[in-house]
Amino acid sequence: PTYTTKERQPAMIYVIECGAEFEVTGDKKKGLAAAALYAASGVAHVRLRSPGLKQCLWNCCLEGMGYGGYSASEIVETFRVYTAERVQAVWRARNGEGAKWARVRELFRRRDLEILRMVYGAWWPCTRRQRFLRTFVYRKLIAWAWWARGVAKRKNLFRLTFWPLRTWRIEARRCYNAREKAKFLKIIWLKLTKKRHHNAWKKWVQKRVRDRAKADRHYREYYLTEQEGAKCFSCWLSFARQRRLLRRRWYQRPKGGEALRKRCIRGRKLRALIVWKYYQFLAKHCKLRATSWFRRIRKDDESRRVLAREVSRSSGVKKHELTQELAEFDRLRVNPPPIPTPAHAACFYVAPSDAELERREAYQHQKKLRMKEHKKLVLAGRKRAKAFNASVRSRTNQEVRNEKRKREKDEDASQARLAVEAAMDAFETKRCTETTLNEDQQLLCAPLLAYFESKVFPRE
Repeated sequence: PTYTTKERQPAMIYVIECGAEFEVTGDKKKGLAAAALYAASGVAHVRLRSPGLKQCLWNCCLEGMGYGGYSASEIVETFRVYTAERVQAVWRARNGEGAKWARVRELFRRRDLEILRMVYGAWWPCTRRQRFLRTFVYRKLIAWAWWARGVAKRKNLFRLTFWPLRTWRIEARRCYNAREKAKFLKIIWLKLTKKRHHNAWKKWVQKRVRDRAKADRHYREYYLTEQEGAKCFSCWLSFARQRRLLRRRWYQRPKGGEALRKRCIRGRKLRALIVWKYYQFLAKHCKLRATSWFRRIRKDDESRRVLAREVSRSSGVKKHELTQELAEFDRLRVNPPPIPTPAHAACFYVAPSDAELERREAYQHQKKLRMKEHKKLVLAGRKRAKAFNASVRSRTNQEVRNEKRKREKDEDASQARLAVEAAMDAFETKRCTETTLNEDQQLLCAPLLAYFESKVFPRE
């Protein structure tokens, strides 16, 4: 093939140009022979050094210039021949000539590395500058150019179409206003015409209605008054008699109106007395509490006031420590006992009677008996379960399931007995309340309690 020697080896173009053959062996004849072989191949010689192949590629890649007078085919063929020679050299080194050409490969590797560093060292700043310009300058200028052209186009369009469109709009608005004004005047004219006719018809109707009303009034005054009056009085008399009879019968019943009226009056009196009694109790209680707690409360409030003033005046770590101390002081403050609620006020307490005490003792005794029986049943079930568990390996699956059902049944019965006992205790607690007030009467006294809590000894 072309670009090879008679021994079918690649032509040594780079070796001829760089003088590598002479540098390695010191023999100029081999270099001349290689040059003669290359000249005989018929390919135009492209120099590797400036201004050769290297400079052409430099100018083309970095500066965007041409090939320096050479054709693209010459540069491509030269680069192809050089790569073929390099591949052949690698193949020779692999077949056993590595030691012979190791020094040559090292020299060429160093030279290629220096060329690569020099080329990329000069190529990267230029490429980075071009990318920066393309990203941050050229795109902005292109966008600004498009925006400027659009603005100019809109300004020209506005300049050409403003006065024709404005004139047309003014004329269209004038025509529209004239048309709407004509419609409005037409509506007004029709309304005025109809109103004139309606007013005339209204006067005629009003006169007719007045005449008819006058006739009806005359008829009622002279002919129907006596008849209707007699009918009304007869109906009212029968209704009054029936109402009086019902009232008398209602008040005469044992639990009728009279009893209901007395109960309502008694309830109003009782509510007033309950409020007054609770007020007297609170006044006496707060007076006694003031005499026994006033000095301690005043001293406690004064101490907290001084500590709060120190917290507001301090800062930093000291303020944090004083804040914690104030919180601890609030947690351990001296607080008087709460004011008794209506349900726990001593003024409404009624001591239980002897019969009630006996009934309570009887209930507690019955409760003890029921709980003892409950414990016996629970212990018996546990004993049976323990005996069954001791012999569970000799039991059948059916017996195990039956035992499980028995245990669940016993557990349900135990829970039911405890629930019934809790319900009975709740009823007993509700029944044994110490106050004589119902819920409505307690709610009636609640505002009075709130007033005393807010007005008596307000704490800081």
